[in-house]
Amino acid sequence: MRKAVVILGALIGLQTGCATMNKADCLSADWQAIGEKDALVGYNESRMDLYQKACLKHEITPDYALYKQGHYVGSQTFCTAQNGFNRAREGFEYQQSCPLDLETEFLQGYHDGWELYRIKLELDEVEHEISSAHKSIASNETQMEEKHDQMFADGMTKEMRSHLMSDIDRLNDANKILDSQIMVLQGRYADLQENYENAEKELDVYN
Repeated sequence: MRKAVVILGALIGLQTGCATMNKADCLSADWQAIGEKDALVGYNESRMDLYQKACLKHEITPDYALYKQGHYVGSQTFCTAQNGFNRAREGFEYQQSCPLDLETEFLQGYHDGWELYRIKLELDEVEHEISSAHKSIASNETQMEEKHDQMFADGMTKEMRSHLMSDIDRLNDANKILDSQIMVLQGRYADLQENYENAEKELDVYN
């Protein structure tokens, strides 16, 4: 139990990019288990460099052979087409962690999942642009109402009212342009949504 706690603590520190293994960690580390766990989260074998750097400070050399064995075991679970698809769909960046004999299958699923992720990113971007345009229209409308009220305030000169009217016309023209942009964006969104749904149907094999 004690050994498991030591391994887990070492992994947490290293997987967050911080090599915090002390001498006891390095001495008690189960390098095969560490290799397997690294593979299961998609780290490639160069992760061993962090362990070596941490442990060499204590004049201890990690067992790369055991680490490599464990990494391959974990890769057999990680490097599947289904997992590649799932990871890519979530935006996971592949770190070339799969051995050559397993990589082809993983990449097949990864490329399919990445296509869905790419379309989803575009959908989110267009949706954000539509939302921003609506907010701009609302802001312009508020400003137009305020300027309209100012026109009838006491002490307003003809020239001041003329400037306010020009501002209102400018804001109104801006909203017309925004309305046109929203129509284009909504069409783009509909096309992307259709592409996404079609891609999902084509890739139903992963579900």
